[in-house]
Amino acid sequence: MLLLAFGCPSPTAPLEDVSRAVIVVLDGARVDETVQETDASLEAPEILLPELTALVAAEGLLLTGALNTGVPVTTESHVELLSGHRQPLATFPPGTLGAWRSNTPTLFEALQGSRDLSSEQLTVLVNTVLIEEALSSRYPSASTHARPTYSMLAPGGVLMEDAALLDQVQLTLAQRDTHLLLTNLHQIDLIAHAGGDYPAAIAAVDDALVRLWDFIQSTPPYAGHTWLVVLSDHGRHRVDGWDNHGDQCNGCREIPLMVLGPELTPGLDDTPVTLSDLTVTLAGLLQTELPLAEGVPIQALLADDLPTGPRQLSASDGRQAWADDGIWLDGILRSDPAALHAEAPVLDGELLCWRELHITAALDGASPWRARCEHGTDRTPLGIDAGSAFWQPATDLDDRRRRWLLDTTNPDGVTGAAGVRPRLSVWDGAVLQTHLGPELSYPLHPALLLQGDAVLVAVGYSTDESSGRDSRALGVWVVQGDDWHPLGPLTASGAVRLEHPTLHDRHSPQLAALAWMDGGGVSVVTTRLDADGFEALDVVSTTSVYPHLPPMWTEQGVLVWAEHTARGTVAVCRDGACTDTGHVTVDSLTLDGEHVWVSALDHGVWMRHRAP
Repeated sequence: MLLLAFGCPSPTAPLEDVSRAVIVVLDGARVDETVQETDASLEAPEILLPELTALVAAEGLLLTGALNTGVPVTTESHVELLSGHRQPLATFPPGTLGAWRSNTPTLFEALQGSRDLSSEQLTVLVNTVLIEEALSSRYPSASTHARPTYSMLAPGGVLMEDAALLDQVQLTLAQRDTHLLLTNLHQIDLIAHAGGDYPAAIAAVDDALVRLWDFIQSTPPYAGHTWLVVLSDHGRHRVDGWDNHGDQCNGCREIPLMVLGPELTPGLDDTPVTLSDLTVTLAGLLQTELPLAEGVPIQALLADDLPTGPRQLSASDGRQAWADDGIWLDGILRSDPAALHAEAPVLDGELLCWRELHITAALDGASPWRARCEHGTDRTPLGIDAGSAFWQPATDLDDRRRRWLLDTTNPDGVTGAAGVRPRLSVWDGAVLQTHLGPELSYPLHPALLLQGDAVLVAVGYSTDESSGRDSRALGVWVVQGDDWHPLGPLTASGAVRLEHPTLHDRHSPQLAALAWMDGGGVSVVTTRLDADGFEALDVVSTTSVYPHLPPMWTEQGVLVWAEHTARGTVAVCRDGACTDTGHVTVDSLTLDGEHVWVSALDHGVWMRHRAP
């Protein structure tokens, strides 16, 4: 039973006996200074948390293979930690619109729904403003759940010291019946960025962390029922100082992860695990569910299998590309079995594309995402490169049998604009030609439509970095050779963010996209292309649209995925008429001819279903 979707109390143990969790994020602390020494040539200091590491060695589990596999910055990392989904947009400096909230439910929402908790029983204590809007999602049913109590502690306008913040955590646990508490010790990251005494900032919290565990172990209702998780959201550079992070360097990816909890067998585990894996595992330890999370359970902490992300991700002409232990097509493993992640397959005729992540061994090296495309049964590689954690191309075949691809370059995987562009490529079976578009701020979700000798392309991108990238528009161009003629940017009245454009030639070129509306909610907007450009964007749906399910064009019109408000199930809508799919949890839409397929969770198993 999906407790989040129905918002019903758990029928299991009394609330005073249920599992609880306290999550302590050492913001930006490298694994080098916290749990393990590195190569002496890198001049790594000694371990700076000796009391905590000794405690974990005696009573807990040290996971030395923990990784941030997305973009390692604070807010994105917290969205993944709370939802089990990598987040594609950076968020600093902070905005006010919440446009970067997770599209899928958070751990706070799942736990509140399954236990019918008050906001006081779910708590966030921080000394940073960077994660406030990561605490709730835009998933429709999540609006019925209480947000956690949030406190940004800066007495007298001065940010509270990290050790004092941990003392406040202990005081809050003593005063409230807390089921899930998250705290971010941001002084560590702040001091490192400023070139201050970063090692001292880490060492300053050692004693307070041990005292927090002693309190948990000796105080009802926490004693014997509470998990303490200490980790970093991201690391930082290992060379040229520690003042920065955010790219795909190994020092940024590798993070400390220590766990203390009831009936835990002490030990050390070097299995690679991600933030999303931890999220799914915490959901299991707390007896709740996050079926849309991408992670897999950490076996050292939770032996029971849990529902994870959808397995069937792409289909074309009855052939299927699967992402489970890799990318499979026609019974053949196409991805590298050594890859940590192989995901997001795009299958169009004889072309298969996906992204992979390989973790390198070099301490001072990097582990970038790779773009992979191959064609035909001979698996001819197309030579596409410059992948990122969110790389996924759009593709089509013209009447000359040439393959067109639209993707977005991001060589370093960073969140800035420099060198990041939409890229249109054409492959004639032997040569790949590329045509780079203009530099944009973090372009995502490309779409293309062939129009004779020209190509219509669309992509979502950020228009105002100074506002925290919470303003997103649609860039639209007509491309002929190296000439990118702009038809946009497109904006919609009342919308603060436009994403996931899709294009279709239905009598004339048309576009649909998801629109995040000012004041909350997600809508779908459409427009038609005429001789002078695009008409004004029309809002075709205004309530309960799922932000993780983009609109989809068919010959009959645009499909919109919305919550059936009376039943809590997923409905598919066309031209204002909605049909209930009968499924509570749906993901991964694919189009096979004119048939739309979805992955739906049925009794804990992801199954492929044809949409009504």
